Amino acid sequence: TADFKSQFRLGNGAVCYPLTIVDAYSRYLLVCKGLKGTAVKPARRTFEEAFREYGLPDVIHTDNGVPFCAPSSLLGLSSLSVWFLKLGIRLERSRPGKPQDNGAHERMHRVLKEEVAHPPSRNPALQQRALNRFRECYNEVRPHHALDLQTPSRHYHVSSRLYPEDLADPIYPGHFETRRVTKIGVVTWKQKRIFVSAALANQTVGFEHIADDLWSVFFGDVLLGRLFESEARIIVGAGR
Repeated sequence: TADFKSQFRLGNGAVCYPLTIVDAYSRYLLVCKGLKGTAVKPARRTFEEAFREYGLPDVIHTDNGVPFCAPSSLLGLSSLSVWFLKLGIRLERSRPGKPQDNGAHERMHRVLKEEVAHPPSRNPALQQRALNRFRECYNEVRPHHALDLQTPSRHYHVSSRLYPEDLADPIYPGHFETRRVTKIGVVTWKQKRIFVSAALANQTVGFEHIADDLWSVFFGDVLLGRLFESEARIIVGAGR
């Protein structure tokens, strides 16, 4: 599970956005890093560091906020979540307005806020030290009721799925048509320009013919929607 703790202002006026990543099984707090905002690039660098050290998860559960989700995109895909998919990580999201769907993570955030933000530190470096101390205590000292009053470090194991430094394009079945998405998020289909998603820029998507005028559109094994040729647009939410 992953989330940004609500931002808070430090003593020098800077704003801290703690990005936290947790192993849901053991409650082990993998990452607790104070960032300047919720931009994609620093968030991705943080995930890359975590994946190299701890391996890849099968699933990542997040809320519907940035940078995990882009509300106007197909399936809410953002460039970060597209990268997760290319790594073979399945996306799982909380229902809008339902933080209880990621309840264990939210409870950890309440404790985090009490211990590192009241009062906050003077500057980002000192705040990161406080976040590091919290992470060590949370993993190594604090007993958890969900773990029969044991610590997360007693239960955590590194993933066997290693982080790949090079990512290949998805491979589609031979009967699929494939198209490369342009940098502005469109594909050319029978001399028509069809918008797919800016989050999928420079990625390869697959089209499976279903019936006259109708194609299913995939990114890897994820169904994005259906292409209606006569309307030259992709409709989200239709089944395969």
